Amino acid sequence: MSLPTISLAVIAKNEEKNIRRLLDSVKDCFHEIVFVDTGSTDKTKEIAQEYGCKLYDFTWVDSFCKARNFSFSKCTSDYIMWLDLDDALLNREAFIQWRDNAMALTPVWFATYNYALDANGKPIISFVRERVFRRSLNPVWQYDIHEGIIAKPEWHPAYAVSWAVNHHRDAEDIKADKSRNIQIIENMVNKDARIKFYWGKELYEAQRPFDALPVFDQALKDNLEYHDRLLSYQYAAYSAMACYDMMKDDKIEEKKSYFNKVLDYCDQGIKLEPNRAEYHVCIGDMYLKMGDLVKSVPYFSAAKNCINHKPFGSVYEGAIYSFLNCYGEIPSLQLSKIYTHLGDLARGKKEALDCIQTYKNEEAKAVLAEIERIESLTRLENNQNAVDDIVFSCPPHNAYEFDEEMYKTKAMGGSETALIQMAKFIKSKTGRPVKVFNMRSTDIVSDSGVEYISTSKVNEYFSKNKPKAHIQWRHNIRLSNAPSYLWCHDLVTYGVESSQNFDKIMCLSQFHKDYVQAMQGVPDSKIVVTRNGVTPEKFDFERPIKNPNKFVYMSSPDRGLGRAMKIMDEVIKDRPFAELHVYYGIEGLHKYGRSALHDKLKKMMADRPYVKYHGFTEQNKMYKEVADAVVWLHPATFIESFCITALEMQALNIFPITRKLGALRDTLKDADNNGMAILFDQSEDTLDQDGIEIPDSVVKDYVKAVHQVCDERKWENIKFDLEKHSWQTVAQEWIDFMEIS
Repeated sequence: MSLPTISLAVIAKNEEKNIRRLLDSVKDCFHEIVFVDTGSTDKTKEIAQEYGCKLYDFTWVDSFCKARNFSFSKCTSDYIMWLDLDDALLNREAFIQWRDNAMALTPVWFATYNYALDANGKPIISFVRERVFRRSLNPVWQYDIHEGIIAKPEWHPAYAVSWAVNHHRDAEDIKADKSRNIQIIENMVNKDARIKFYWGKELYEAQRPFDALPVFDQALKDNLEYHDRLLSYQYAAYSAMACYDMMKDDKIEEKKSYFNKVLDYCDQGIKLEPNRAEYHVCIGDMYLKMGDLVKSVPYFSAAKNCINHKPFGSVYEGAIYSFLNCYGEIPSLQLSKIYTHLGDLARGKKEALDCIQTYKNEEAKAVLAEIERIESLTRLENNQNAVDDIVFSCPPHNAYEFDEEMYKTKAMGGSETALIQMAKFIKSKTGRPVKVFNMRSTDIVSDSGVEYISTSKVNEYFSKNKPKAHIQWRHNIRLSNAPSYLWCHDLVTYGVESSQNFDKIMCLSQFHKDYVQAMQGVPDSKIVVTRNGVTPEKFDFERPIKNPNKFVYMSSPDRGLGRAMKIMDEVIKDRPFAELHVYYGIEGLHKYGRSALHDKLKKMMADRPYVKYHGFTEQNKMYKEVADAVVWLHPATFIESFCITALEMQALNIFPITRKLGALRDTLKDADNNGMAILFDQSEDTLDQDGIEIPDSVVKDYVKAVHQVCDERKWENIKFDLEKHSWQTVAQEWIDFMEIS
């Protein structure tokens, strides 16, 4: 009896870079290779002929199933196997042995498909797919996209365990696939539940989560198969999470609605399959985004204890693919970080060690090193000497190196500026040694006497010294038994729920305090409201005559620049000589993956001659250049914890026109009450994520305010006490409540 023969059927278009890998992997495995080309313009066909493939042309009609059925129709062997050009056969020798000894035992074979591989070639997403069919069954592919052959029960399919298929699609290929796949689906007249699921998945993966969500909702209302329903809940949750991330922080209700959607989709999925770790990880991630570390713990713990879809030690994959790192590595790593942030070092260490030993995870090694560093401080606590130092400690990896000397010539962020100024004035007012541990390559002593020291030396310092006060700049890791103050600059500082890690948390405004209490549950007794300040000397120059047609926009471009231009479009109808001077660079948007917004704003400015773009400008130069302006036009779209710019504008007698959003209500409270600022409380003002869209009614309010300010020359009424708002005064307030004089 002769052995059965087998054909390989492939379809391809412009696969020159992939074809040799595939054909080399199947050498001597098939009695014929049927190669169907759907319109290649590169060397794909020539290479296929070089390998001896039987070459056929097929006119592409936006249907994968029709192309595959055509390829099957040209096969002449007893069995047919299919592969894609970005696949490769794994274990070729085992495949040949299976072909000659087992293939004839059943008419249909399934095999493992390693759909995604890590950098080392290790599978991270694997599932089973239909792979080999006896030709006499006349197998038929269904669906124009995400096609499949439905195996009938009477075919008695079996699982080939000695060989598998690896998928090697790269990022460039995936990007090209997405636009094509979405177009194919959207052109389909009849979309059943399965196609709706794949449509939503394609939209999500094309970074269109707002479009994906309603499609998933449609699919879930239909009669989805179990595996598609399971994945629909999962990808709907991912889409809702992406929508949450893309919403501006000030759109609190909208963000909350997407948070609730994530929980709801995951809850439905868990009811369907409680052992699916992806749902538990997703919920845990959402609570982390909300800054609620404690609530995330049970979900990561549940994920870690989920059993993967295949039995331990088994080679069999399930029909539904899983993200394998959700079943141990991710939850273990996250738990190590969370417990460490919460001050539970024993649990944090256990999780970090588990993650290192089981998964060789590099991030976990960094967490373990941090835990051991903190433990070493605790062990040496009894040997510490009390010293008069005031110490500022930064996270190990703050965004960039900074110090007092750099501040004299380089632009600095507001939080870095605040640290530099407070360190300098606490030093001058108390005479105590002041040390700042931050990320840096060399140590220096600034002109003021403040020492800037590498964070790599913080361990050594605290092992020997107990300072008079320790200010934890933007982190909640307690390094000493000295009085410790967590200095918050951001709306949410992870880990502040563990209030045992600090004596006081310093918030920058009443709004900031209210937010931290509401979102992270810090007790009122633990919070001190402080503030930011300005440097009076920077405003000590001869002021130019005011230009009643000069307005300024001073914030990050995504926080309302587009809105400011739309307001100005209306202002110049009555004030044709008005100008909007923009003093914040748009180039930085590229760094955050927002090139599309950069291009949109660049075009908007180019189309408006009244816009004068200055970009990033050194602070002292900028103050002098804007001093003749009369209006700060700030249609805010970002929730501030303070707003130093609001102080700077008043110091320059530039009239603020903005809204009661976040801390602006506190920073400008006195100015608003005394007619030295206009703050809107516009409930109808819904904001888009780019800071461009603005309701017509809101535009009218701003335009009316601009005309009122200009007609009445309201900037002349601004009275601003520079000394009251100086960093020196803020430093004295710190000295008083910390009792470090």
